[in-house]
Amino acid sequence: MTHINDLLEHVRIADILDVCVVTALVYAGLRWLRRRASRAAALCLLLIATLYVSAHVLDMYLTLSAFRIGLTVILLALIIVFQQDIRRGFEQLSAWGLSERSSTSSGTIDTLLEAVNILAKEKIGALLVIPGRQPVEPHVRGGVPVGGRISIPLLHSIFHPATQGHDGAVLIDGDLIAKLGVHLPLSKNLPEVGRSGTRHTAALGLAECCDALIIVVSEEQGTFSVAQESRLSAIESVGALKHRLDGFYGRRVQTPKELARRNWLTANWGLKLLAAATACGLWYLFAYDAETIRRTFHDVPIELRNVPDNWIVRDTSPSVAQVTLSGSERAFAKLIPADLKASIDLSGVLGSADILLTKEHFEVPSGLSLDQLDPSHVQVRTEQLISVNLPVQPIFAATTAVARELVASSEPSVVRVLVPDSMRASLNDVNTEPIEPSSVVAGNVLERNLVLPPGAKWPDGRAPKVTVRFQPKRPRDP
Repeated sequence: MTHINDLLEHVRIADILDVCVVTALVYAGLRWLRRRASRAAALCLLLIATLYVSAHVLDMYLTLSAFRIGLTVILLALIIVFQQDIRRGFEQLSAWGLSERSSTSSGTIDTLLEAVNILAKEKIGALLVIPGRQPVEPHVRGGVPVGGRISIPLLHSIFHPATQGHDGAVLIDGDLIAKLGVHLPLSKNLPEVGRSGTRHTAALGLAECCDALIIVVSEEQGTFSVAQESRLSAIESVGALKHRLDGFYGRRVQTPKELARRNWLTANWGLKLLAAATACGLWYLFAYDAETIRRTFHDVPIELRNVPDNWIVRDTSPSVAQVTLSGSERAFAKLIPADLKASIDLSGVLGSADILLTKEHFEVPSGLSLDQLDPSHVQVRTEQLISVNLPVQPIFAATTAVARELVASSEPSVVRVLVPDSMRASLNDVNTEPIEPSSVVAGNVLERNLVLPPGAKWPDGRAPKVTVRFQPKRPRDP
């Protein structure tokens, strides 16, 4: 119970969304495995996944390194091998914006059923393609346009062995036969085809590329089958075939959103539960970390803010702290050590103050708690700034003979400076930036910045610029 309570405390909304996304991805992969992958391929993927999880749990460094190095190669190989499945996925997404197919009347469906029954009894092979919402044209080749209304004599004549188009398929559009003699792609899923012939292989090949329903009549056995959603299934009776057609046409007239909602609510509950359990297990293994660890950070800076106007911090003791945090490894991953600092508000603090350092002075990511602080108190001394007028003193980088023969004067000659009260008696002037000897020429005028004495401030926060002028010394000048 303690572990369960700890688990519930650490679960975030982001974790729930994370599990939902992974559940959808795992569900899509499981559906693909069930439809397309062979038992050997599914077993191989299961073994690889088991090996990776075991390597992560047991901290098998070499095996994990091999997985990381080979991940890019594996992804490229999967894209190349399963490019048709990827293309079909994009086509399914594009089908959401397609207009609906031509409607098929109940009389046409009855005609199709009767024609299939007659062809099966006479052992005449046939292929009838009924498109769904996705286009079939990119996957088929050839064909002769017909545009004739569906009838038993027309279908019988098309698939009669004496006609040229009997080996191809007919493409049905509503109540019409759009094309005859159409060539379909052949499936490579030989275990699904079994001992069936080329017609069944072609029907399954098209069912792997789109959502069409393909009716196959076998000329060897006089039976009929249906290929749909990458599966080939034998149909026992005309009644069973009618049930399949009614369901197919019923789904086709639904909007894609209605169809998706219906499939989500009613279909594949076993796979969905397995996908959810797998996603939860992956989150528990790789994302959730209940073990609490402690880490100590040295030299954490102490930042002082909101210093009162016309006051300055003269001393902070100490200026750094030692902080010990505890939490999970995942919580520490969100912490940037360089951003860890203590922030003390000095609003209203005048003179010397002994400030208690608490957890509220630190900002740490959620999931981490502050266990220890050293020191527990910070001594801060502030001093008021006094406004004084100080003369400006030009400073030379080096004294030359020319400089000794010239007099430097500044404009303005006096500036106002805010200085700590304790320094007021020791400050006599404000120096300029050093002037290079090459600039010391009679009549030359320079602009120079002033160097602020330590602990002093400018009244408006901006350093004034002064103009320095050089003039020859008068005889009476010392």
